[in-house]
Amino acid sequence: MTGFAGILIWGFLLVNGAQRIGTSPDIQADISTDTLSVEELQQLGGETTDPSVEPAEAPEERLPVPEGTSVASPDGTTENTAKDTSVTAEPLAEPGAIRPVEPEIFASPLTDGATSLERVEGPADKVVKPVKKEKPVLIPRPNAVNAGTLTAGERTLILSGLVPTDIERLCPDVSGKQWPCGVVARTSLRLFLRNRSVNCDLPGDDETGEIATTCRLGERDIGAWLVENGWAEAEKGSVFETLGEEARTARRGLYGDDPRRTATPDATDTIEP
Repeated sequence: MTGFAGILIWGFLLVNGAQRIGTSPDIQADISTDTLSVEELQQLGGETTDPSVEPAEAPEERLPVPEGTSVASPDGTTENTAKDTSVTAEPLAEPGAIRPVEPEIFASPLTDGATSLERVEGPADKVVKPVKKEKPVLIPRPNAVNAGTLTAGERTLILSGLVPTDIERLCPDVSGKQWPCGVVARTSLRLFLRNRSVNCDLPGDDETGEIATTCRLGERDIGAWLVENGWAEAEKGSVFETLGEEARTARRGLYGDDPRRTATPDATDTIEP
């Protein structure tokens, strides 16, 4: 019993001493926070922030301001919150500008001033019709309607590179008399052909109507023969111009006298029938 009573007395003294230490200002003044650790300060309820570091200021909250009002800024100036309407959009250009859509071009989607897109036709969009290559077609026994034009069935073959001689044409001789050079020119061509078949360059075997073409009797160009002998005039710019000038200088065919009064026209051919 005596030991238990001693323990109670000793506990009472401890509690009483702790109360005196917590309430005495002199004793509290002796306790310095500089000598206490962070854990001790937390136990005593003190601040854990380093006193040498200034606390960061919290960001100032600004309430939304309606458009059209003036707000004073911290530096004393006035800020106008009205929306700036002085900037105007660039005017759109007239329509019709073309956007290059070729795959090889890497450019801006629109060219300068473009307001609409227009498809540019490329090579792949064009429909190219196949060109028929001319080939020699055998024309059996054509008829010479004049010196430069042949007919065979539904075909009218106009010899290229010359001007066909009208059968009504009249030509003057050295004495000034007119003679029917157009008729004589046709007769000369008929004598040259002698009712034989010719080869003409045509796009196809079934080609009909009027066709400007080149025809040959054997290996001889019929158009070249006419111009060379003066029975047709060379077309300007054709390959027969030189032959025409030579015939005029030599006074052959249309440029000479009526061959019926001098001799039979030389309408023979060197090609064997």
